[in-house]
Amino acid sequence: IGSYFGAELCVVDLNSDSRTDLLLVSAPTYMEPDQEGKVFVYTFNSRSYFGFSGTVLVGIAGQRGRFGSSLASPADLNGDGYMDVLIGAPLEEDGQGSIYIFNGGAYQINPTYSQ
Repeated sequence: IGSYFGAELCVVDLNSDSRTDLLLVSAPTYMEPDQEGKVFVYTFNSRSYFGFSGTVLVGIAGQRGRFGSSLASPADLNGDGYMDVLIGAPLEEDGQGSIYIFNGGAYQINPTYSQ
C-alpha cells in the first residue's frame, strides 16, 4: 500500500526482434529502511503470458530518490546488441536527480546498474 506499484510501465524488446521480452513495473515510493523505490521485472513467454522473473532493480542504498519514477528503453547504449534500460530517481542527490543505466542481455536485464 502506498508504493505506487504500476506508476510507470515500460516494455522492452531486448534483442530487437519486434517481440516484447520484458515488462518493467515501477513502485517509486516502495519503502525499505535504506532506500525508496524499486522496479520489478516481468518476462513474457511464447504464449504472451507474463510472470514475475524474480529480478528487482534498485538504486543506491541510503537514497530517498523515488527510484523508478521514470522508465525508458531507448537504445542499445553499450553496443552489445541488446537494448538497455534507463531508470530515473528525481529526488536523489538532494533533489538533483539521477538516471541509472541497466544493461540488457540475451534473456534478461543485468540487475546491477552500469552507470
